[in-house]
Amino acid sequence: MNYIAVLAMIACSVFRFIDFGKAIGDLFFYMLTFYLIGFAALLFCAEVRIGNLLVYVEFLDSRLGKGAYILFVGMLMFDETRLRDIAFALYVVLTGIFNIILGCQKDQTFEDEYKSEKGEYDEAYEIEDDKEKIRLYT
Repeated sequence: MNYIAVLAMIACSVFRFIDFGKAIGDLFFYMLTFYLIGFAALLFCAEVRIGNLLVYVEFLDSRLGKGAYILFVGMLMFDETRLRDIAFALYVVLTGIFNIILGCQKDQTFEDEYKSEKGEYDEAYEIEDDKEKIRLYT
């Protein structure tokens, strides 16, 4: 889903580049056209984990951070005078909201998986795990 958002950002940028003659004097239009390519490249690199990029933008390492980033870019893409921009921006914003919702959900831990497989929770497992933690820290 995030890859499609990347493609939507690039497509929006291409269509904006085609319409350069129609937006004479609109500096924000020109700047955003080129920035969208950079925004899309940054999100793509974060999705495929290229190089050490996440060291500099650690918020793109989580679903919540990616969602906020995608939502921000989608809000920048809204242009009420161009129907294509509205369609692309709407998809990107919905993708950002979906990522935020996924980021806010509770992750299932190992104990939850163990409990769901066995039907009950084994306290001996937890005690052994605590002893192992104490042994490691002393």
